[in-house]
Amino acid sequence: MKKNLKLVALLACSTAIISACSNTTAEETTTVSTTAETTAEVTIEEVTTEETTAEETSAKRAETANSNLPTELSDDIYSFQISIDEVVYQFPMKFSDFASSGWTYSGDETKLIPSNTLTFSNIFNNNANMSDSVSSDVVNFDINELPINQCYITGITIDSYSLKSGNIKVLMAKGIEFGVSTTDDVKAAYGEPSDIYESSSTISYTYEIRRQSSVKFRFNLEDNTIYTIDIANPIEPEDLVIGEVDTSVPAIVNAYKAPTAISDNMLAYTAEYANDLYTLPAPISVFLENGWTILENDSEMVIPGNSRGWVTIMKDNQSYKSIVTNYSPNSNSAENSFITEIKSNGYATTVSMTIFNNISIGMTKADLETALEGIVFEHSESSSFTNYNIKDPGNSTNGYYITVSKETGLVSNISMQYSPRARDFYNLLGVPN
Repeated sequence: MKKNLKLVALLACSTAIISACSNTTAEETTTVSTTAETTAEVTIEEVTTEETTAEETSAKRAETANSNLPTELSDDIYSFQISIDEVVYQFPMKFSDFASSGWTYSGDETKLIPSNTLTFSNIFNNNANMSDSVSSDVVNFDINELPINQCYITGITIDSYSLKSGNIKVLMAKGIEFGVSTTDDVKAAYGEPSDIYESSSTISYTYEIRRQSSVKFRFNLEDNTIYTIDIANPIEPEDLVIGEVDTSVPAIVNAYKAPTAISDNMLAYTAEYANDLYTLPAPISVFLENGWTILENDSEMVIPGNSRGWVTIMKDNQSYKSIVTNYSPNSNSAENSFITEIKSNGYATTVSMTIFNNISIGMTKADLETALEGIVFEHSESSSFTNYNIKDPGNSTNGYYITVSKETGLVSNISMQYSPRARDFYNLLGVPN
């Protein structure tokens, strides 16, 4: 082994700070703070034969590789494989398999990930050299919330800023090597990219086989070599085992109380619907208590945690198909999900409906406009209808839509929608979340 070896390393330092929270659609915030580039000169005056060589370190990493991993690197870029120090990873793969192959998650492995949720920028450090790290995408494909260490890694990002030691060898299909291969090499291996992006500082090639499933290479314009590899393949894994359905009644369902009257406050979202009073969101179980039934052949009977699904209910030969929301973190039966919109019209669901200020199906246009005095709404006309769109000032996706038939001069359609975020809904009903 050589003595008096001098190593000059250019280190680009960056720090990533990640935070995340969730609804049916999880909310995430990522802030990246980058320090100035620094140059450091490290002189190794003496290297003895007792020290571990890069080859020995690589061999040890390979020895720790999980038996569930591929043994050889595919020549197909769309296998979504990558070799890191002779260990081959294929995405999606279990979080636990990746962690047991020489990587340590930098966060809390017990952190709960909502059902059907993709999280970004999950950092793993290399056990052989903790200064080396990779960023990963993690997905919970299950119908229940799970700790992150029971989820799947569906993608990985490797860049020159996070591999600080310079000792890790990264290969892609057909021998494309991180930090070595050029734009010409990549094109020769995989053909013309699906997309090319160029800026003043970088060029990137993207190879995409389907929406969200792609491999991206970024090249340093100074020497035209790869400095970032980004793999993403968030498809359902073949070895996925779906969890059991929670059969208990969630606390948020038990906390619901039907109103005793229709409020004149339109933001209370109360209504009389098919002769019964409701406040939205309302559990399907309450509709069932009032004589509705679920049409199982036209419904999703199990709704994943923090997710939505379609359910059709029927009463007195009138059916109503609606998107429902399961506000619980775990899967549950459809009857424990919430209807967030009710409507009555003359062509799909014809039932009695009355909302604030006694606005109801069958009232005259003149009476409607009197009831809407002082309320902000959007007005539109078609050849057959006059439309009144009342938007919730806090969230324009919520509110009311009222239609008057020009043929009869009467209100023919009323729709009321209120779909709050889970956190706000729990707070509204006084349920701990």
